[in-house]
Amino acid sequence: MTVQHSRRHDGTPWPVVPSRYLPVLRLLALGLPNKQIAARSGLADGTVRNYISQLIAIFGVANRTQLAIEAEHYLAA
Repeated sequence: MTVQHSRRHDGTPWPVVPSRYLPVLRLLALGLPNKQIAARSGLADGTVRNYISQLIAIFGVANRTQLAIEAEHYLAA
């Protein structure tokens, strides 16, 4: 299952995010470090790192900070 929201502020569509990544995306948007994301989501640290790397690619951003900013807007859409 995937989740598709409307459009970004620049008019481009939001990316399609696999639902398994959403708990990590939500916790990342709260500013939590990987270890806390892993503990709260029940995932291994390595899985959290892999998910974040995948999310960076999905959102087309350069780093974790940019992903956190995009995640806030995406989850609010």
